[in-house]
Amino acid sequence: MALFLVAPAIDLSLEINVTPSLEEALAIQIERLTDPSSRNQFSQRLEQALERLLPDLIDWDIKEPTPSQKAFAKVISQGLGIPVPTEAMLYRGHMHTFLDRNAELFKLQQASIKVKPKL
Repeated sequence: MALFLVAPAIDLSLEINVTPSLEEALAIQIERLTDPSSRNQFSQRLEQALERLLPDLIDWDIKEPTPSQKAFAKVISQGLGIPVPTEAMLYRGHMHTFLDRNAELFKLQQASIKVKPKL
């Protein structure tokens, strides 16, 4: 049995194959969905499960940056006087590129500030 995940707004249709045992359980569950209350409860459980599962399935580079990455980017931005690109605040791949390009320069700048000779 195949399930289909359909998102008409983005013209997406994914076929998801399930095991025979899950197919049997789903058939029983579908019979129970004739009652509107049961259908609503099942729909809510499915939504919650997908909300937890789908972020883990998304490619790493289009996930949201980690809080640590955002914090480090802010420190670099302030230290070097450069803005953090909007894309970097939205996508981990762009954040990785921003940090990769600027972290070493920031560290060198911080080291030179600490080593400045006294006059």
